[in-house]
Amino acid sequence: MNEKLIKIIEDYRHYLTGELGFSKETTVGYVSKLKIMLARLKIENVDEVTDIVINKRLLDDFWIERQEQRPYKPQTRVAYLSTLKKFLRYLYVRGIIAEDITDRIKLPKRDILFLEGLNKDEQKRLRQYLAENLKTEVGLRNTALIYFLWSTGCRISEALRLNCHPDSYIYTGNSKVISGNFHAEDRKTYVHISGKGHKNRIIRVAPESVMYLNLYLDNRAIRNEILFQNIANNRNKTVKRLTRQGSVQIMKNLFIAAEINKTPGLCTHLFRHTAINHWIEQGHTDQEISEMAGLLSNSIIIYRNRNKYLTDVFGDKSKTLPKLQDKRLLDIEDKIRRRYYDL
Repeated sequence: MNEKLIKIIEDYRHYLTGELGFSKETTVGYVSKLKIMLARLKIENVDEVTDIVINKRLLDDFWIERQEQRPYKPQTRVAYLSTLKKFLRYLYVRGIIAEDITDRIKLPKRDILFLEGLNKDEQKRLRQYLAENLKTEVGLRNTALIYFLWSTGCRISEALRLNCHPDSYIYTGNSKVISGNFHAEDRKTYVHISGKGHKNRIIRVAPESVMYLNLYLDNRAIRNEILFQNIANNRNKTVKRLTRQGSVQIMKNLFIAAEINKTPGLCTHLFRHTAINHWIEQGHTDQEISEMAGLLSNSIIIYRNRNKYLTDVFGDKSKTLPKLQDKRLLDIEDKIRRRYYDL
């Protein structure tokens, strides 16, 4: 650590006690954690204080090494990160760095396999379970939601914001009627998605998905433009949208019932990755898939590389195997996570 950075940390110590009124013990704790983080992140001077450098080194060095020595509790990780962010905000306010990068520093999620979707056997079991649970409004809604995510590759947050026609229907065929976020053209149905960063896209919805959507909409107790309703509120005649938390619980319950072993909390993105892998198998170009999924083209290359690796190592069985734990595959996905945080 060069002299300039040492001087900045010393000034920061006086800032904590003088301007913020921290006690001596609290200040010692903050500065101690800060020095540990800067040393682990190998930050020797202020020029290295960027969100790209910090995020990469948080993943590559700091958390891995510390985790192997002694497992971190989630609150401990948050405490260390909070300490670093407070220092970064100080650097920005004092004009030492040009940008406020505080909100761009993230805890890496090392346990997430971003690219894994449902294999062929899991898809078959889920289809069978859904087909047997179409007798209630809840069952119809859950089936419609799953098939929609499955066919469009939408993020769950994007799907939950969608509207249908106020008649509680999605008009199809050659109809020129706009059904909320849906429209029909040349006997094909399309949905208009408002994605991250206000990036809009139009995706074709598979006929099977449209069928289940309209089956659900036609059998709803309350008919309005909200596509996926929180049915629990219908008893009070108040119509609200299904929440993300509610959709996560739905999928966890579905996977348990269909005997599909997936990590809780990651269920909503499984259909997105399943759809992208399916589009690759169908022969769509990277540009076409990136437009449908709302991703950069170079992100699609990652999917292709992973799928090629699976085929090279496991042959045709790769599409029917259960969750793969081959160390070489995990190493590849680990490297991918170091570059891409939001697939």
